[in-house]
Amino acid sequence: MVWQEAAQLPDIYKMGSRFAGLRPVSIITHMIFLCVAFHAAIAA
Repeated sequence: MVWQEAAQLPDIYKMGSRFAGLRPVSIITHMIFLCVAFHAAIAA
């Protein structure tokens, strides 16, 4: 289950990239978002 969620992270990251654009803040936001998504995958 965790591996399936982890496999989806790159797609989520790409979607976040399009939404955030090229702003410098987007990098920090993506790191936090990926950490939250990863913890959610483990908790699930």
